[in-house]
Amino acid sequence: MMFWVRLLLCLAAIGCASDSRSGLTFLDEDAPRRVAIEPFSGGGNIEGLALPLRESIASELLRRTNHTVTDRPTADTLLRGTIRSASRRLLGRSTDSGLPSALRLEMILDVEWIDLSSGTVLKSLRNVRIAADYAPGGAGVTPGGERETVARQQLFRRTARTVVDALQSDW
Repeated sequence: MMFWVRLLLCLAAIGCASDSRSGLTFLDEDAPRRVAIEPFSGGGNIEGLALPLRESIASELLRRTNHTVTDRPTADTLLRGTIRSASRRLLGRSTDSGLPSALRLEMILDVEWIDLSSGTVLKSLRNVRIAADYAPGGAGVTPGGERETVARQQLFRRTARTVVDALQSDW
């Protein structure tokens, strides 16, 4: 009985969070900001990455922070990025057919988060490498096929998490 009383007193003294996200100091200490996200520039050997990448980062930012995503004229800060390279890389071939058995989508990017009122760079990420592997299967590799689409979605989610994690870290 005494154990439970001590436990309750300890919990009362520490406090309990009703929101699982409140453990992130970023959400508690910083005032909400309005963030404009520019479409990523640059590219590589893979077409169509810029817009879905922007949308994934915006969704992750809204989901995990107290910031809002808006257009540039009403924004406090600007998030912009450059896709330095994007490529498909062969990881393995089938010993029976010689066809690709494993591929990797890989992207290297730079990202800056800028305070629009002062022009100060709040956070800068350089040469961030994100990859997603997949097995093409079937009768060969068809870029843009269903399995590559799944790998692209993984690539976008991983990139969005990496960027938002970096924005949440101390600078």
